[in-house]
Amino acid sequence: MTHFYRNFIISVIITGIGTYAAGYIAYGTTPLMVWPTLVFLMALSLIVHFLLEKASGKRPQIFVAWFMGLLSAKLFLSAIAILIAGLVDKEHIKFTAIVFLLAYVLFTSIEVGHLLPLMKNTKDSATGE
Repeated sequence: MTHFYRNFIISVIITGIGTYAAGYIAYGTTPLMVWPTLVFLMALSLIVHFLLEKASGKRPQIFVAWFMGLLSAKLFLSAIAILIAGLVDKEHIKFTAIVFLLAYVLFTSIEVGHLLPLMKNTKDSATGE
């Protein structure tokens, strides 16, 4: 198991426990739309990471284009997910959006932290160093 997947699983567990605890404290239960949006974000993060790992073996210019494109698509799809969650459950949208934003930042930082060494290796191999 690579470091990314270990860190991702740990962050999923922490996010789940934190979400449950915050929902219990705020509402007595976790709002329903929080869980589908978090599962969507987790799946989206894994797909983006998988595609970026595949792109890391290519030329650095291609990797950078894939990186920027996939993270932009992830941000756009995340905004759509929050919009849908807000339309379905207007009463708890603030809670859902805050939890989603914190999870988004956590998963993206783990993803970028894992991809930086890959990008450095790609850059070094392209320059012949």
